[in-house]
Amino acid sequence: MYPKTEVELHTQLPSDAEFWTPTPEDLEADEGFGYFDNTWPIFEIPEAEARRLVIVDRSLSIVASNLAATEFEFDDIATALETGSAEDIEGLKPDQREALTPYLSDRVTLEGLELGVAGLVYCLATAGMYPAASCRGHSNPSAWSPIPVVLFATDRISAELLVPLVRDSGCGFNIAPPRGELLAIQSKSIEGMLDLADAILRELSTFKSVLLYVSIHLGTTGAAKTGSSGRASAQRRPSMMATKSSRSSRAGITLPEISSPFFGTAKPSAAATLGSLS
Repeated sequence: MYPKTEVELHTQLPSDAEFWTPTPEDLEADEGFGYFDNTWPIFEIPEAEARRLVIVDRSLSIVASNLAATEFEFDDIATALETGSAEDIEGLKPDQREALTPYLSDRVTLEGLELGVAGLVYCLATAGMYPAASCRGHSNPSAWSPIPVVLFATDRISAELLVPLVRDSGCGFNIAPPRGELLAIQSKSIEGMLDLADAILRELSTFKSVLLYVSIHLGTTGAAKTGSSGRASAQRRPSMMATKSSRSSRAGITLPEISSPFFGTAKPSAAATLGSLS
């Protein structure tokens, strides 16, 4: 089973969405353009790497789905698969631990990202977009997000190319009020995010054609900004980041209360957070 949360999905781009991409200087900034903690740059990912991670993400997601009977079990199993270790996870049953053993190697298998969204993050980056944060969704009350979500920056043309893929994959668009400059893709379960990653790979040649067009006709590179020339300073030098799934302590990090369809309102916990707001 995949945990599923009933949420209204919007298959069209938000009317107030902002379309822009970071400059090369933005990409070198230390704080990250989304101001999320525990992040690192992910952009210009080679197609082969994206395809590999999509396969791994789908395979491990199926393993978690087959072993889990509840959303809480899925969360524990997914965490073990993400980190490569079940040592600190108390909720796992003996038979689940045994079944997970072939997949646990004490190394991160999803490039530090979370199960069910890792492949999509890499696909967006391969297609010329800029992920800022991601989360597979968690069942506990203090979760950063209760549903799968990926926040990213992109130009208008690429965003419009995403619309039919997002719709047909069972996903939707949204905007988080504290991060209004970023688009969000969300879904009721990670199954939609896995399907969307596959869909982007199928249409990758189209996205690459758009990148080439922008480069030739607008005189920019894949990492260059296509929005207004003053945007970078207005956004305090955003940089391309995506968040990791480390279980390390986050003592002292707080999360401001957010009123939005997909962000939680409590302080994030180490196991549930893919990047807390700074």
